[in-house]
Amino acid sequence: MNILLCKYVLIMNVMTFLAFAVDKRKAQKRKWRLSTKTLMGLSILGGAGGGFVAMHVFRHKTKQRKYLVGIPSILIIQTIGLLYFVLQHYSN
Repeated sequence: MNILLCKYVLIMNVMTFLAFAVDKRKAQKRKWRLSTKTLMGLSILGGAGGGFVAMHVFRHKTKQRKYLVGIPSILIIQTIGLLYFVLQHYSN
């Protein structure tokens, strides 16, 4: 079970990181972009770490309050949830 969770979290973070990279590239080329719902949705589904890193690596969405507050907040909640899961799983 925990291996499956680790794989899921890793995949979601990589997907979210890549989605932010694609959106940044499209923004530079003034092309069609990914929606806020897509980027935030991927973050909520487990990819907030990848989104947070991507925001800083690509300097993308760092001036928009929705992302500046939202992504770190989601990341904190996910981290607390993951720690709770780990502590519950390994305390027995």
